[in-house]
Amino acid sequence: MPKFQSMSSMEFWCVEIKGGEPLKVEIGCDKILHLAQASLHALKKDHGDVSVSLFLKTGNQVVVLGNLCIGKQHQVFVDLVFEKEIELSHNWKDGSVHFCGYKFYKQLATTNKRPARSLCVKEMLEAGFENKRKKDYVLKAVPFFPNEIIFEILSWLPAEYLLKFKCVCKEWYYLIQDSNFIKVHFSRTPLLMVYDEEKRVGFGISGTIQETFIRVDHISGVILEKGDLSHKYRIRNPITRQILFLPDPCNGTVEVSIYRCQSTYEFKLVSIYRDEKRSSMQGFEIFTIDRDDEWRPLKLPSSQVCRMDLEMLRKTRQAIYYDDGSDDSDLYSDVYCLDVESECFFINVLPQGLFSDSNKVLALDWDGCLAYAEIVEEKLNVIILEDFRKHKWSQRKIIVPLTFFNEIQITEDNFLAPVIFISNKLYFLILEDKLFVYDIQTRQITERKPVSWEDKSLYTTRHSLVTFKGMQPEKIPQGVDLA
Repeated sequence: MPKFQSMSSMEFWCVEIKGGEPLKVEIGCDKILHLAQASLHALKKDHGDVSVSLFLKTGNQVVVLGNLCIGKQHQVFVDLVFEKEIELSHNWKDGSVHFCGYKFYKQLATTNKRPARSLCVKEMLEAGFENKRKKDYVLKAVPFFPNEIIFEILSWLPAEYLLKFKCVCKEWYYLIQDSNFIKVHFSRTPLLMVYDEEKRVGFGISGTIQETFIRVDHISGVILEKGDLSHKYRIRNPITRQILFLPDPCNGTVEVSIYRCQSTYEFKLVSIYRDEKRSSMQGFEIFTIDRDDEWRPLKLPSSQVCRMDLEMLRKTRQAIYYDDGSDDSDLYSDVYCLDVESECFFINVLPQGLFSDSNKVLALDWDGCLAYAEIVEEKLNVIILEDFRKHKWSQRKIIVPLTFFNEIQITEDNFLAPVIFISNKLYFLILEDKLFVYDIQTRQITERKPVSWEDKSLYTTRHSLVTFKGMQPEKIPQGVDLA
């Protein structure tokens, strides 16, 4: 009799069939049977290289599922589904064969309810690769997994695996390249803290001249780089190893950043340039990947914005922030915000009287928002610009207890600076060459890393499958490590 193991809406089933004893497998009116694989049972050395044929009968039709060989192939994947009773058998007189798979309710194929991912993904992937290699073993049938479930399972897998799985079949190839799949997959990839080389040797836009590309910025798994000889900008996806060279921004460009729009998922680049005729003036250009052919100038809100100090510039996932530079105070009251998605400027006024010493106030990225912070008596006082479009600041200062002062031994000469806050973790720099991560919930230091700004830098990222029109495979000069 078949053995069943309940898995809520799915059941694992396995039967042992002896030679000369065909077995009928009943399915039930409300279920679908998945036949995943067959394997030899009770192998013995004295059996030799015996070939075993597997048979399946449905209705009046008998088909050969495949062949097993004791000395060579003990297992075969078939990946078939059935709604009616089937009969399984084989021609091995001296042993038995195990058949196994899943039973699941028909409604699972028409709803978004997913089976246990860890129980399904192995069978699904192995069946896909095995069928690719052994086409003579495959019987044409309705795929076991509905498209919604395949989408769900694949979207949780590492990007490196998905690049290999594109060769399983045509359907997977197009699914993994689908823009909606790429968005969902990216949202489910873990956040990584990468300590990597700032420079990468490669070929310029001509494809023949070798030069060094320096990392300028990064977003959503792609890196913006600039060539040291040609001064050309390019975008590189380190996972797919594809590159896209960009049009040149205007002369006098001093800063280029890359952003991803939250609502449209478009990628934009912002260039800050200095007017050669009026050295004190600065302006902005913007470029939308896959839509623009050249950079577009942005209209500035006033002449004051052009006097910004690049040293005071701050960037988050959505905007560029900078102070007005209109007075000599250490902490400016007007904060200009360029919303990259709408390409509009907003002016926010920093509330006064919140900090005891404006000279010690630092700006940082707080979960994608601009924040100002000051360390006072083993506490971090923070005020956040929660919505720059609505000019909304946090109602009160956020106070974060810092319990590591005895451990780190903070002194007046040992400068401590918060850099970024992500997912309840604060990243601090000490003396500009040491970085540690502080969990504000557990109040523990979770990571420590040295930082050498000369050749390496630390940044957070997620692996992504994103690609752009015109991207080409990255050519690596001989002798250069791909890692």
